[in-house]
Amino acid sequence: WTRANIMYYFTKCKYNHCDIRKINMQGIEACRVQGKRLFPQMAIGEGMVFFFAAMGFSDFLLNIPLMSKLHWTTDDRIPETLLAATIVPGSVIAFCYLLNADNIGVELLLPVTLAAGLGCFTGSHFLLKADAKKLRLILFYALLFSMAAFILKFAVSGGQPSDAVTLPTFEIIISAVVVFLLGFINAFGVPMKAAATALFSILGLSPVVTLTLMLTIGMVSPAAGCVKVIKSEKYDKKVSLAAVIFGSIGAVLGCRLAITINQLALTLIMLLIILISLIDTGMKIKKDRIL
Repeated sequence: WTRANIMYYFTKCKYNHCDIRKINMQGIEACRVQGKRLFPQMAIGEGMVFFFAAMGFSDFLLNIPLMSKLHWTTDDRIPETLLAATIVPGSVIAFCYLLNADNIGVELLLPVTLAAGLGCFTGSHFLLKADAKKLRLILFYALLFSMAAFILKFAVSGGQPSDAVTLPTFEIIISAVVVFLLGFINAFGVPMKAAATALFSILGLSPVVTLTLMLTIGMVSPAAGCVKVIKSEKYDKKVSLAAVIFGSIGAVLGCRLAITINQLALTLIMLLIILISLIDTGMKIKKDRIL
């Protein structure tokens, strides 16, 4: 082959998300077909990811293994692709919850949302000075304590979920301060949704209002980072397109189920979210110590 031929087929296979080892005369056609088959796979995958994300599960936690193991994109593009993929379906989720949770108090929603945004903005200025590993360890113990408190509260209440839609002024101030801190550590890549879920549940808010707040403030950080990502064009456009179209459809269906589901079942789902995040954070801490 000439150098021009090699570069042509390398570019072609790279565009179609194929392994460079498949570049040979017999494998070029298979590589092209594989690239075409990936988009339906992405569409189904992103639809399922944001269906579960609408019930409070982390779309990042679900999307990372899909993108990596199924070779949807290269590893160096995964962080930017995660941000680009989450912004539209994530906004759809937040909008659906806000549309249906019409009794949620603005006096609660506004301060915690602003606190999350301010925390993310402040944290981004300390990226070089703070240690993400230490912050992750702090979050692990905070989640462990929160889960214990959540279970205790659940047991004391006889398994009956709360129906509160707002909080007293003092508790709103406490919530805003805690959410600011969660937004701060979220700027270092440490998840904040599970901790926010535990906070609002322990304070006695209803499951739907808790999810509404958690998913709304959870959109602040990706929205802040997505502008730079889109300008840089370092994200995978096929995955992002699948998320925009089919992820949004999955998000609407997931919201519909979460809003109409039994409140006790929704409370158990939130407990599962905290448990999964606790396990994931613990595994990352273990990996940090090995490295």
